[in-house]
Amino acid sequence: MVPHHATRREVLSLSGAALASLAGCTTRTSNREQSPSPTASEPDYPHRVDTPDTVTVRNPDGEPAADSSDHSPEEDMFESSPHWAYEDWLVTAPGEREALNFSQAHTGVEAARDFIAATDLSETTLLVHQYNIGPCETRQLSRLEWGTEFSCGDIECTGIALGYDLTERDGDCNETGSDGPPYRAGSYASEATFVRIPAQLESYGRFRVQV
Repeated sequence: MVPHHATRREVLSLSGAALASLAGCTTRTSNREQSPSPTASEPDYPHRVDTPDTVTVRNPDGEPAADSSDHSPEEDMFESSPHWAYEDWLVTAPGEREALNFSQAHTGVEAARDFIAATDLSETTLLVHQYNIGPCETRQLSRLEWGTEFSCGDIECTGIALGYDLTERDGDCNETGSDGPPYRAGSYASEATFVRIPAQLESYGRFRVQV
């Protein structure tokens, strides 16, 4: 199992001393090291769904599987400038749903379109989480958590956490292991996971991923 890594949103909310300690590296904490009680590095998410409603689109060519004309990407800790490769955003209204676009080289798009169209945005929020991944690997979302009483600087904000299982893809694949993230050029695919959150969320300030 790949341990938890801090995401861009979490890093930006850390203190100056903590940011200095993270400079140039990815913060990783093994499951055994994580405290069972809520701490600054292990927030308590009061809402949890195991095996949430989700669908994944994949682009084996490595270009981002999805983007949106209604959303601008931000810089991730694996990127040197804003890009769609590692991006997460919410879809909360019909116009935002219609703004979603998919890449030309892809798998799972028709299932994703049906899933997105069937999502009731009057009761549910759609989260899009996009990431690069090894060519012989795929992720299966196994846990969704969220809470609305987190501290983001001087304001209260919403936090979202995703737990994935990393598995080998079916079919012929000769790659052995992964070299990222970040990955070498030409050594990865792109996946975009669409997740139904059974609550109406307008925004969020914390985002955690565990694989």
